[in-house]
Amino acid sequence: MNKENKTILYRVGNETSEYPLDLNLCNAVDGSLNDFYIIENGAERKITLSDVVEGQISKVKENAGSGYNAQNAGSGNCAKNASSGYNAKNASSGDNAQNASSGYNAKNASSGYNAKNASSGDCAQNTSSGDNAQNASSGNYAQNVSSGNYAQNVSSGNYAKNASSGNYAQNASSGDNAQNASSGYNAKNASSGYKTHHVTTGINSIDFACGRLSTIQSKKGNWISLAEYEQVGNIWKPCFALSAQVGNEDYRDGNGDVLSEDEEYMLYNRCFQKVIRADGILLIKTKRRVVGGIEIWNVTEPYNENGDIKYLIYDGENYSHGKTLREAKESLIYKISDRDTSSYEVWKENPDYIIKKDEAIKGYRAITGACERGVRHFVDNMETVPQELTVPELINLTDGQYGNDKLRKFVNLELKSCL
Repeated sequence: MNKENKTILYRVGNETSEYPLDLNLCNAVDGSLNDFYIIENGAERKITLSDVVEGQISKVKENAGSGYNAQNAGSGNCAKNASSGYNAKNASSGDNAQNASSGYNAKNASSGYNAKNASSGDCAQNTSSGDNAQNASSGNYAQNVSSGNYAQNVSSGNYAKNASSGNYAQNASSGDNAQNASSGYNAKNASSGYKTHHVTTGINSIDFACGRLSTIQSKKGNWISLAEYEQVGNIWKPCFALSAQVGNEDYRDGNGDVLSEDEEYMLYNRCFQKVIRADGILLIKTKRRVVGGIEIWNVTEPYNENGDIKYLIYDGENYSHGKTLREAKESLIYKISDRDTSSYEVWKENPDYIIKKDEAIKGYRAITGACERGVRHFVDNMETVPQELTVPELINLTDGQYGNDKLRKFVNLELKSCL
């Protein structure tokens, strides 16, 4: 991407992209902006949420639809653009503009004050840079981004991303696996969906995540609220909620430590618990030690204390886990060796190639380096496991999982949806 004659890339872990929200934040070492970087003309620095918003605006703000692949653009105040076809683009630069789309993969962009962007199709992108803007989406995998003050980003679909860098912004999500991020002062982030992730870097802000297995990372002085659930029969019901101020000596986690802005927390056993994501699995951290440059964690999988993950190892590049320390070490050795991908070159040559279940599992591990237990955990938690699928279907199926970015690069395939 060229911007002011600069070459800019974004990086999370080993994954890079021209646009920040094309990356999976959960691939960061601790699932936060701490391991999110921007590369400008070869020089790398830690990213700010303002960088995220600016980078995403540069992607979406193209002269942009009515009908398939159509483009509508307005520059006057109070302009209105509407589209109902797939892949449409609506763009406006005047104040009080309104952009609306109902088709998949639509893009709405506005730079004037008091603009309103709305989308109902999956994979839509709404972007605004003026104050008092409103972005709303109801489809899955939607992205709402705002840089102006007093902006409002609202999503109801699963896997949505809401990001704001202006002061007094509000991000709200009700879908599962959503991500809400803000860097401006006095921001408010709220979510009710399962496994929602909040990151707030601005001060005087409030984060509330009431969905099961949701997490929050926030700046010192901010208030956070989380909910805990218990299973009654086949139903998960809320059983406890807790609020705390990050950095306040009166509020401590399950290990007795003061809540830190450098940690991500969930509520479990009626205490705030430090968490980490490894191979797409959320784990509670209890004890850490370093041996020979290798980090070793004692961990617990929430709501599965008797499960097979007790140890987590990190070598600076790869995670590995197991029921015993020996098992975790052996998995790490496999993860960084035996990576011959020559048998899967056909995946590059023919996107319609039919992959059998066993081949998909072995190929995914060889190409991405995902450990056996991480892949098994993913497969075991699927409602329906396909016995055969194509390369694009495998990419969509593993979207958001560890190594999906490496699979995409290996096959060199850009999908039309959900990128």
